[in-house]
Amino acid sequence: YDGWLVRTDADGQVVWNRYYGGANWDLLYDIDTAANGGFYLTGVTYSEGAGAADGWILRVDAEGEPVWTRAVGGPFDEELFSGDATSDGGIAVAGSTSSAGLQRDVYVCKIDAAGSTEWERSFGTDSVEFASDILQTVDGRYSVVGTSRYWTIYNEHLNVMFTPAGDVQWTQHWGQLDDQEAYDQLQLPTGKLYTVGYTETTGAGAKAMFIFKCDPDIGFYEDQDSFGGEDVDVAYAVVAAPDGFIFAGKTSSFGSG
Repeated sequence: YDGWLVRTDADGQVVWNRYYGGANWDLLYDIDTAANGGFYLTGVTYSEGAGAADGWILRVDAEGEPVWTRAVGGPFDEELFSGDATSDGGIAVAGSTSSAGLQRDVYVCKIDAAGSTEWERSFGTDSVEFASDILQTVDGRYSVVGTSRYWTIYNEHLNVMFTPAGDVQWTQHWGQLDDQEAYDQLQLPTGKLYTVGYTETTGAGAKAMFIFKCDPDIGFYEDQDSFGGEDVDVAYAVVAAPDGFIFAGKTSSFGSG
């Protein structure tokens, strides 16, 4: 496998394709726009770095040509599932690491515009944690959402807030009664954080899409709603609409297949 980037025009017609990677597996999971009109790409590489798998960050120009690439992590395995271009022209990335021990931990790294590491952090327990999304808040902090299996027997929705310097400010986990995992988040101009994923604590089906609202100052829970049918419904991405939100994900409750 190689990482794959496709640029289309406004009508969805392919303008160009680009492929990135080495002799082994190289996968891309996320994209964001860079300050110069190019793009940041994040994923995992087995072709370079210090471990069997390492977090992979590429900065490419507007035509998809590499400006620089970085492999981050330790001697074991890291993956990056999310990257968010930051206000200073760099990027914050998040995913998982097993380099700190036998279990997976949340992994977060801040990279400057030239590709140098400013700081990297791991967060975890003696169970499993990983990050699915990272977002720089309007006041320069970093909200990370994902999954934890530490506090109960269920997968729980994990939210960790890091300071601009990479220190943990607060940690929250939600679910408790059954599985609930977080996959994507956004922040509105009001400052409130909204997270989407799936929950089995509410809703009509085995899994229901949910949108979860919290206060970014202390991570205080404010509201949650679930959507879906009688089977499995999961939200993997969310964007703000003029009068609400748009989710993208998967359903086993509706459709012909």
